[in-house]
Amino acid sequence: MCKFNELAVRIEERAVELYRRMREMTTDEQIRRTVEGILQTEEHHLRAMQEMICPASLPESPLKQVPESQRFMDGIAARMVLVLDKIAEHLDGQDVCGALTRFIELEMDMILFYTHIAHYAAATVKSELIDSIVGDERKHWASLSELKQKLAAS
Repeated sequence: MCKFNELAVRIEERAVELYRRMREMTTDEQIRRTVEGILQTEEHHLRAMQEMICPASLPESPLKQVPESQRFMDGIAARMVLVLDKIAEHLDGQDVCGALTRFIELEMDMILFYTHIAHYAAATVKSELIDSIVGDERKHWASLSELKQKLAAS
């Protein structure tokens, strides 16, 4: 599971950077408040995942024993990297609505990613932390989806 902890750190770092950019560029107070709340939670996730990075002495990832799970996680990770790149492109173009749409996609991918990790962390002390992160990512997805609907209606 160590590989995925390290991957989670890289994904969370990039997400935090992009949420900060979105917060800084938006003039809409509702978007700013929503993004600020998500940003604070993502910063917490980043710190938690940094603390969880495995030392080399720990046993090999249980995912290696299930090749389809390894491929599934690799696929989710590759998709998250692409979505993060698309978010950056939208932010570079000052396209807040486009970035918001991609952030919703990212949060869905994060739910899948952490849910799959939780399956393999179930027997560890960290399973509660992973379950909490999954819950937070679901809340982020819901908040961003609701915000997008409100923006579309106005």
